[in-house]
Amino acid sequence: LIVDDDPSMGLYFSTVLESARIVTRYVQDPTVALAAIREFAPHTLLMDVHMPVCTGIELARVIRQHPALADIPIVFMTGDKSEAVREMTLQAGGDDFLTKPVDRSLLVSSVLARARRTQALRALITRDSMTGMLNHSNILNALDAEMARARRQNAPLAAAMIDIDTFKAINDTYGHGVGDHVIESLSSLLARRLRRTDVLGRYGGEEFLLVLPGTPLAEAEKIMNSIREDFGHLVFRAGDKEFRVTF
Repeated sequence: LIVDDDPSMGLYFSTVLESARIVTRYVQDPTVALAAIREFAPHTLLMDVHMPVCTGIELARVIRQHPALADIPIVFMTGDKSEAVREMTLQAGGDDFLTKPVDRSLLVSSVLARARRTQALRALITRDSMTGMLNHSNILNALDAEMARARRQNAPLAAAMIDIDTFKAINDTYGHGVGDHVIESLSSLLARRLRRTDVLGRYGGEEFLLVLPGTPLAEAEKIMNSIREDFGHLVFRAGDKEFRVTF
């Protein structure tokens, strides 16, 4: 996310980063940056120091007051080379300091390094270790974000809750290792069949929550029924026994 009151600079930074295959969003008004962060969920913030109404340092202090945003690296940019400004950015929670005009390769490398680190840390914190899906709290956060986006854009949105049938009996009969294999098989099928824009989460145990942006209810029902039928045709094995599972 790029926050800079100068549109020409914002466009320049965006163009440089997009050329390095980094997805960007530009915000000119720092007072709407918090809303943009919640919606865009950036891996890195690229922020100007000197802005009217709210400076980058003031904005950084506000961001650092939100525990959910504490992991986002903040890279400051300014034409002011004074040590006093540099020290203020660090005290406000900044992670790096680039002097304008910013070298293109330095800009890309600085943003990439921090974005990759954030991505790796978030994966550890937000993902279910078995399935790689979002965990309980984060799939609910994703649902809230998509609901807010759907309201703003007046767009359809569907959510589906999945519960594997008689899962306790599967664990009791065949063992927890086989039960884990069933969960992994369902999560793999969902990942293959759904779109990249859909959001998948492990709600708990044998329960999954899926968020399908831009999907009317009738279409969502058709998609989920198709996946449900395909999953029901899979054959699982435990020793010399075979069984099928439904949801």
